[in-house]
Amino acid sequence: MAGSPCAFLFAKPKREVFVVKHVTFAALVSAALIGLAGCGDSGPSTTQVKGVVIYRGQPVEQATVMFSPVQEGKGLPAVGQTNAAGEFELLTGNKTGAVPGDYVVAISKTELVPTGEKVPKPEGGVEDVMTSKDLLPPIYKLSSTSPLKVTVEAGKRNEYKFELEDAPQAGGSR
Repeated sequence: MAGSPCAFLFAKPKREVFVVKHVTFAALVSAALIGLAGCGDSGPSTTQVKGVVIYRGQPVEQATVMFSPVQEGKGLPAVGQTNAAGEFELLTGNKTGAVPGDYVVAISKTELVPTGEKVPKPEGGVEDVMTSKDLLPPIYKLSSTSPLKVTVEAGKRNEYKFELEDAPQAGGSR
């Protein structure tokens, strides 16, 4: 496993090298995609899903968009990353699109920021202890708390516009 490109996912963090107090949602999604990347084209059929993420009237760049099936066994998780225009296209494993079904949509964007705490580096000196900071309202970050729900339909145009609010009242719109 030490020579594996995924070895860092299983290695115990060394406090003196680099400390991150929270694993970001995006890192977990990336790890899942690495695991699914070699799965081939077999599996359920997918249909194209596109959309845009808007927050405070502006497109959100580099946000992770995750569609999680509402009912276990009815569909597969699908993920996308927004571009500079806030647009995304979903992937299920290495296949474009999502399996038709009902989904809860989680959208997150985080950055690493220093905590103000310092730790010694093995080669000398000190470095910042980092933590993740949500750049979007945290209610959208997890499928368990997100109010955004959609239905992906086979043979239909599946394009969504998610306008995120600081105090969300309702789900996304089509």
